[in-house]
Amino acid sequence: MASESASALVRSHHRCISGSAPYKARDVFERINETKKHLEIANTIKDYLDKTYQSDEEINDVDPCKKIRCENGGKCVVVSGTSVGVCECNYSFCGKHCKKSLEDCSRNVQETILIVHFAVLYAPEEEEEEGNEFM
Repeated sequence: MASESASALVRSHHRCISGSAPYKARDVFERINETKKHLEIANTIKDYLDKTYQSDEEINDVDPCKKIRCENGGKCVVVSGTSVGVCECNYSFCGKHCKKSLEDCSRNVQETILIVHFAVLYAPEEEEEEGNEFM
């Protein structure tokens, strides 16, 4: 199913996905089912809708970078093939919003590698089951 079809369906019924509104899926799909041409689309997207609310406002395509603030000269870019925006940081910065110095990030990466290395070195050995040989 094309994302344009899902967006058009949601716009035509003035519905938006919301994390804070009460769950009203039954109402949404009763309205959608009134027009049978949308039944296939409704069945495809209904499992992906968590919560809905009715809005009289027209739904416009939303720029995923609109609310993302990248600092220290970083810029928001849309991940190819998605509607997700992420910060692309300048060389000397890192982090979700480019707030951390590269030194801080490399220290965190080194700590993570050390923890993972420790876990691998001291992981309990599995006993060989009868009839199975480990390579």
